[in-house]
Amino acid sequence: TGAPALYMWGRVKAASQNAWMYPKTEDELRGWAVHSIACGAAHNVVHADSSAISWGSGCSSGELGFGENGKKSSARPDKIETLEGVSIAQIACGLANSMLLVEDSEQVRKLPEWVPKDRPAVATKDASKGKDTGKSASKRKAPEPARGKKASKKK
Repeated sequence: TGAPALYMWGRVKAASQNAWMYPKTEDELRGWAVHSIACGAAHNVVHADSSAISWGSGCSSGELGFGENGKKSSARPDKIETLEGVSIAQIACGLANSMLLVEDSEQVRKLPEWVPKDRPAVATKDASKGKDTGKSASKRKAPEPARGKKASKKK
């Protein structure tokens, strides 16, 4: 038996390209061991071998994963270098976003954390004290159960 192949059809590359009217192999991924794929509105993300690979057109929200100053459009599948070697369990894509469920590692902890420019960073758990230092530090308690009446079993 041959190696698994990724078949696609429809508008799979650039918006200016003619649509593929029947299933065809994505030749640029030939030779890769594809583990999973997810499709967004205008982009695709693939987990193959130990790489995350993405492509799509008109992706101005960072969904390709090439970084803030990276390319916003790619007609050809391209590796997301910052995720090279990260252990990926699952991929999901939405209208203008991509999500990867990854195994925690030193490499993952070194990835940049995105903070919206219009909001200040919110403090998170202080690992040395085990306490939450952000706004969510005031925790609400669950309501006390009603006293006096016991719940009756329905038969």
